[in-house]
Amino acid sequence: MQELHPTIEQLTKMIKQFKAGYQEAKKDKGLVDFADLEHFALDILLEDKETQTASSIAKDLQEKFTEVMIDEYQDTNIVQETILTLVSNQQDGGNMFMVGGDVKQSIYRFRHAEPTLFIEKYKRFAREDDPGYRIDLARNFRSREEVLTAANYIFRQLFDQKVGDIDYDQDAELIYGNKDYEQVPFPDIDTELLIIDQETQEQDTFEEELENEQDLEKAQLEARGYATKIKSWIGTTEIMDKHTGQPRKVEYRDIVILLRSMTWTPTIMEEFKKQGIPVYAELSTGYLAAIEIQVMISLLKVIDNPRQDIPLASVLKSPIVGLSEDQLAKIRLAKKGASYYQALKAYLKTTNDDSLQQFVDQLQRFRREARQGALSTLIWEIYQETGYYDFVGGIPGGRQRQANLRALFDRAKSYESTSFRGLFRFLRFIERMEEKGDDLGAAKALGGTRRCGTDYDDPQK
Repeated sequence: MQELHPTIEQLTKMIKQFKAGYQEAKKDKGLVDFADLEHFALDILLEDKETQTASSIAKDLQEKFTEVMIDEYQDTNIVQETILTLVSNQQDGGNMFMVGGDVKQSIYRFRHAEPTLFIEKYKRFAREDDPGYRIDLARNFRSREEVLTAANYIFRQLFDQKVGDIDYDQDAELIYGNKDYEQVPFPDIDTELLIIDQETQEQDTFEEELENEQDLEKAQLEARGYATKIKSWIGTTEIMDKHTGQPRKVEYRDIVILLRSMTWTPTIMEEFKKQGIPVYAELSTGYLAAIEIQVMISLLKVIDNPRQDIPLASVLKSPIVGLSEDQLAKIRLAKKGASYYQALKAYLKTTNDDSLQQFVDQLQRFRREARQGALSTLIWEIYQETGYYDFVGGIPGGRQRQANLRALFDRAKSYESTSFRGLFRFLRFIERMEEKGDDLGAAKALGGTRRCGTDYDDPQK
């Protein structure tokens, strides 16, 4: 410990200096992050941090609120718990402090969520000597009994005090509650667990249909597994139609794929389209990888700096220009060793390609407007002048693709409302988001849950 003391002391000093500099930088730009919001609220509600004494504002709020209700309590952190405690008056018959949650669904530990807060109240409220009262909402009204039985079986093997913070006993089980399913009975339903082992060299019937599996990334491999299974159902498997109460053959629109996140949805959708399966996805995140967004980002990069070979080649190959591989090769050969943009200008001197010359002229105008006008205005002008927005609306998944492009426009507009300006900074912002695996916002054709469906019915129709 003594040997580590100088190192830890220096590390502590460096962290404090970084924190001070970071806070100052945010203050200069008029920005706050999520943690700031929590701690500013805490500063307002606390009179004394050492004794955790409530301020006069906190006491006023205690009198103002009749009930304090917290949903998804399993994802609450210590700071949030302190804030909630300060605005709730649990003495002398004060306001009611009610929480709801499920520790099995705790997913925000990386944000310092503390599921033990939920566990402590879950156990304490069950005691007779505690004024709290626990109500177990264990009945599940979403799923058929077969689904719940399978889920309970798997969870019993996985959950205990060390893994999951609870013992998956009878009190923790999902209980079948929607008896309406029994009005549309369907016999012989089995829950299947399909496991794709990427390590084994053995090939069974299912794996043989997944050609070149060693060369596929995980998402592609899973997508082919989905497609194989779906194809085996179409035209052969029967389901009970909930509207008519009669059995019928399964259709694509009956199938929904539930994903943990939407990051790999574009990969799955592309694979389905290759296999001839109509597919639609409700994207609330994960759209940066969509091809229409990638094309637009490439074009913005070229507008910012045309001497970027890969983005320029991407735009030229895209429907915005529509060059073939042979034409791209001829451009490269027009001036070897130079940037691709220089090669493009050299190529134009040797050919009368009006559409290509029009693109170069258009690019120069976009570059001038990027320096003089608003970024969001530029993006919408690109959509209109190139016809790209209308083009993506006419291909499979058009509504979703147009929603993605509108989301990019909206994000650029909101970005400009901050102290940041300019195309270059916006592109750097996008790159940082991609590096972290984050997204820009909600781009969806329909509202609701995150799902990927095979031509799924629009509930708003």
